[in-house]
Amino acid sequence: MHFLHLPMLYGWKPKSARALLSKIVPERSDGKGNMVPCETWDNAILACDVEMEGRLAPGNANT
Repeated sequence: MHFLHLPMLYGWKPKSARALLSKIVPERSDGKGNMVPCETWDNAILACDVEMEGRLAPGNANT
């Protein structure tokens, strides 16, 4: 969710959010030389929808 801080700072409030979670690393070291199953989700992709007035003008300052 940290990547949402900047859009929310500009007033873009998400009206919906969806996440796609991935377990990329199935096993990790336990610090003692053994490999144990990893129960941590390694990656998350969030898709959020916002409603905004006007248009975005990529490449134009302050618009």
